[in-house]
Amino acid sequence: MEKQVNKPFKASTAGPKGERKAARDARKNNPNAVGNSKERPVSNPTNNPKAFIWNSRQKMMRRMHRTAEMQERSVHVPMVDRTPQVAPPFVVAVVGPPKSGKTTLIKSLVKKYTKHKLAEVKGPITVVSGRKSRLTLIECPNDLNSMIDVGKVADLVLLTVDASFGFEMETFEFLNILQTHGFPRVMGVLTHLDKFRKLKRLRKTKKILKQRFWTEIYQGAKLFYLSGVIGGRYPVREIANLCRFISIMKFRPLAWRNQHPYLLADRMEDLTDPNLIQADPKVDRTVTLYGYLRGTNLQPNTRVHIPGAGDYTVETVAMLNDPCPLPDKVRKSLSGKQKLIYAPMSDVGGVMYDKDAVYINVPGSFTRNGIVPDRRPGQDSDASEAEENGGEVSGSEHDGSGSSSDDDDDEDRRGKTPAGREEEFLPSSDRYNQVQDIGRGGIGEKMVIDLQDASATFADQMQDASIQIFSHSAPLKSQVAGDDESDYTDDGEGGSDDEQGFDDSDDDNDDNDDEAAEGDDDGVATGRRSRRARRRFEAEAEPADGSESQEELAFADTDEELESSGAEDDDAYTDGAARWKAGLVDRAAESFKLINRRINLMDLVYRPELVADRFPKGYGSSSEASSESDGVEGSDGSDDELLKPKYDTTALHSALSVVDTCKASIKAERLAVWDDEAALESLRHRFITAPVDTGETEEVDNAEAGSDAESELMGDFEDLEAPNGADSRLDDNESNDDGDDSVDGDETVVDGSDSDAEPKPTPVDEDLDDVKAREALARRKAELTSKFELEVEGIYESDDEAGGPGRGRLGLYDRVKSDMAKQRLRNEAEFAEDSAELRAMVEGYRAGTYVRVLLHRVPCEFVKHFNPKFPVVVGGLLPSESNFGLIRVRIKRHRWHRRILKNNDPLIFSLGWRRFQSLPLFSIDDGARNRMLKYTPQHMHCLATFYGPLTTPGTGFCCVESVGRDSRYSPEFRITATGTVLDLDQSTYVVKKLKLTGVPEKIDRNTAVVRGMFHSALEVAKFTGAKLRTVSGVRGHIRKHLTKPEGHFRAVFEDRIRKSDIVFLRAWHRVEPKRYYNPVTSLLLAGKKADWQGMRLVRDVRRERGIPVPSQADSEYRAITRTHQPAVPLKVPKAVVDNLPFDMRPKLTHREAAKSAKRNKDGSGHSASSVAAEARTTTATRAVFHEPEGQRNAVQLERVRIVHDGTIEKRAKRRAEQAELRHAKRQKEEAVSQAIAKRRMKEFIKVNDIQQRKRVARSGQGSK
Repeated sequence: MEKQVNKPFKASTAGPKGERKAARDARKNNPNAVGNSKERPVSNPTNNPKAFIWNSRQKMMRRMHRTAEMQERSVHVPMVDRTPQVAPPFVVAVVGPPKSGKTTLIKSLVKKYTKHKLAEVKGPITVVSGRKSRLTLIECPNDLNSMIDVGKVADLVLLTVDASFGFEMETFEFLNILQTHGFPRVMGVLTHLDKFRKLKRLRKTKKILKQRFWTEIYQGAKLFYLSGVIGGRYPVREIANLCRFISIMKFRPLAWRNQHPYLLADRMEDLTDPNLIQADPKVDRTVTLYGYLRGTNLQPNTRVHIPGAGDYTVETVAMLNDPCPLPDKVRKSLSGKQKLIYAPMSDVGGVMYDKDAVYINVPGSFTRNGIVPDRRPGQDSDASEAEENGGEVSGSEHDGSGSSSDDDDDEDRRGKTPAGREEEFLPSSDRYNQVQDIGRGGIGEKMVIDLQDASATFADQMQDASIQIFSHSAPLKSQVAGDDESDYTDDGEGGSDDEQGFDDSDDDNDDNDDEAAEGDDDGVATGRRSRRARRRFEAEAEPADGSESQEELAFADTDEELESSGAEDDDAYTDGAARWKAGLVDRAAESFKLINRRINLMDLVYRPELVADRFPKGYGSSSEASSESDGVEGSDGSDDELLKPKYDTTALHSALSVVDTCKASIKAERLAVWDDEAALESLRHRFITAPVDTGETEEVDNAEAGSDAESELMGDFEDLEAPNGADSRLDDNESNDDGDDSVDGDETVVDGSDSDAEPKPTPVDEDLDDVKAREALARRKAELTSKFELEVEGIYESDDEAGGPGRGRLGLYDRVKSDMAKQRLRNEAEFAEDSAELRAMVEGYRAGTYVRVLLHRVPCEFVKHFNPKFPVVVGGLLPSESNFGLIRVRIKRHRWHRRILKNNDPLIFSLGWRRFQSLPLFSIDDGARNRMLKYTPQHMHCLATFYGPLTTPGTGFCCVESVGRDSRYSPEFRITATGTVLDLDQSTYVVKKLKLTGVPEKIDRNTAVVRGMFHSALEVAKFTGAKLRTVSGVRGHIRKHLTKPEGHFRAVFEDRIRKSDIVFLRAWHRVEPKRYYNPVTSLLLAGKKADWQGMRLVRDVRRERGIPVPSQADSEYRAITRTHQPAVPLKVPKAVVDNLPFDMRPKLTHREAAKSAKRNKDGSGHSASSVAAEARTTTATRAVFHEPEGQRNAVQLERVRIVHDGTIEKRAKRRAEQAELRHAKRQKEEAVSQAIAKRRMKEFIKVNDIQQRKRVARSGQGSK
């Protein structure tokens, strides 16, 4: 078979690329040739930048303007970057209507990231998505409360849309909720594409949905297509593409989240005393919530709000180990162990350790046979019963004092999980240690296996067991303590004391459990320690340094062994009695010295690693006695591995048997150095009250500040106010520029060793150390300065780079960003050397920390009706946000809401973290006043004032009428209004129009007495001087009230009014908003969380009860009957008529003049104006006589009119004749057409009759 011959590569020899390659080869072959010098070669003449400049100044100006506009358009308001070094997981919310593929999408993403199959999606699910990123996946249920809460905390929203159905109402509601709360990143996901049979329809649907999606989000928004479901999940290639876009997504901090701390609770526990719950089931609970802290720092004793539950005060905050940490080393890809998942509500994980309990999550179908192939023959019926119950764990850790009290404790400490399975609540240490169970054989299942393999119950084992109090003492039998057992059993207080002692011992083992867990690479728990018992697992871990240990327990398997060991126990007891007395005087003297010493509480509490080295030698190390005891126990081969000690503590108890172990064990020699006054004087500069000295004192202080002894005793505190600021915590590997040894190389180290011969520094060495410390501090400052310049590189520009003088000056935007960067570096440098605990005390718990929040007085309904499918958000409140007052906002009715909003109708506001119901008072700015509105205006904003918690101005909000989807309003859009907070105040000035009406009772020229407007003289006196107005527009004002009748007053108008006029008084009345605040407590409801019902609308109450709308008789519309008023003749005064010119005076005949004079003489006649009107009427009806010229014109006009009338008559006659001719012609044509139609009909009938006869004849022949 011939080999395949591929086309060889042909290097380009022509064109610009070939020319550059030839020139490069020539320079390489002949470096001394002309043109290969260090001088810059001459550029190609075709690349002359001056040849491609704009030819027109206008074009250049437009281009520059466009470039400047694009730059300004891309600039956002600078915000402080609060992202910590280890950022918390980004919250990815999957939102969509029901049956749109949300759960399937989450399962597919979890499978892609962690190779884990989720059985059920409940609560937040945290996964490691990359080397430096984590994601918290959460499914948003189809509930308006959950949609609002998720929209406030989500960093990325995956909006699932059923492509076969299209966009639904819930999708648009959620997008409008996002618009008011910051609008995070949104990516659309189209599902159910496999339901399309025709490819053409599929393409058209994709195009339509994409355009609609772009309209709501922005042009170019990402929209993914998931074709179908394969094996319960979406295709791997499509999910990988989606994960790729999620990984490169950049999240910009939102204003509200950048100012408030918050956490999304991924776990909730009830810590209420079971006795209190049994006495009163409705007692308030003590609850702990767990989650990653986000936003700003969370201070202890901070007020928080849980949407749906109310406001609470954080009692304590504990910083826990990260349950889903990032990889410790940077690798190209994640290994299987690094693809972690943390989903406690979804039953993913093995053992969860907490301060108050140990939780073992066991699958419902768990049996020992599912993990261990061979069943041990020694397994009894109790273990089998435990297997049949689905792996239920019973029993608690206790001492050997009795079994009855322990059984009671077991019943009290056993609870129910959300899924209905029982869990064992085992007391444990204060520190939380979350252990991830990997695979089927996790630590939790191993614990259950050990419990199932036990040959007898725990109470039976304790009755037949013997306990050894000290390693050198004789073991005690349970029968010996029988008398004491009855006392503890019968006395109720003894049980409480025992529990208290148990908790105290757990508190002591707090830090050490964490250290032991950190030493395990696979993240498997090393077990729990207690003062009485120790459970030993199959997978043991290395004990950490400084961890406390337990008393060794030795149990006898049978009665024969117990009897045979009696003599040995007696000998051991006598030997032990002699051993513990040895060195008693020396230890007492040392204890007396330590009593008078002051204990550094900061080191004792927050720096346990400094206290660890102060314990005597042999602490935590195995001795010969412990190894022998282990060998004896290991050779027994019994089933009591569960109670074997894990660490050897013989050396510790032998050395600290006298000293109280809850205090730090410190050698007296270590503290002797501070007996010297000079040593104490060296600490003066570390206090703010110390005077700032110079000279020799300064040198001595700096020299002493560089010692390890002082640094060790002072902890991690840094003297920021020292005169020279010498830093005593320089790294060991820090060297000078010349390559010298480290600064700390020649320093004197004071430790707790037995050697007393230690070299003391000479004055020359002290000066040398001082100089080196100064140089090291200078180098550190230079490094910080260079780091800052590199970080803000690009903000500053020199004059040359900017293109001229003045161009390099910083603008407002750049100055603000540079100030933020400087402040951030200052903060980092200030807290760089402090521990995490100290930083938490000073600045609060930082974002990215996994914390445990303890809350008191939580309603019992929150625990009883807790549903992990509904998100629980713990939002921190600023100090001012806990106060209540009047909030003035700008509001606008949503364009998709059908009805306008009525004043004082209850609305549910989503403002900040809260969801509450209030009564808004609508108004509009009317110049100098805010005028109340009865309804919201159409297509425009208005003002609203309501009572509620004070929120920062500029915060957006949205309103809904009901959080549920009522059947009456199911097709309607539920977002009623949106707006922004404008102002906060405790009072407001909103006025409404007040219109009072009255009627005139008596009229005297321009003065009238008005009645019916007021009821008393006091009311009239209050409105004295107020402006009045009549219906006809006559203006006036109130002059004075009348004594009788009551409420009447005298008013003056600018003209005479009539009795039929109505007098109006327009005034303004102040309206106060109703102080109503009702938080939405949806998380306290059982069943559907959307069934929360607050104050209902008036129309809903009337519709439910069948109450008609009340109506007043005066408010009803009536038919208006208007009476006709005859026109009054115009009266012209006689003086005016006499002054008129003669041609404008009315002309009276002699008869009319005589009648008028007679009427005037009698005094009963009309006035001069009426006479003038009569004169005008007479003149209009008088005969007119023309002049000769006028007569000729009139005759001529008459002739023209006659000719015109004749012409019109002829035209009309001609039209009539033509119409008759057309009618006759039309009748003739119709007669012809009718005759033709008649003839054709006859022919058709005749032919049809002949054909019918033929068919009948043929049919008759066929029948014969």
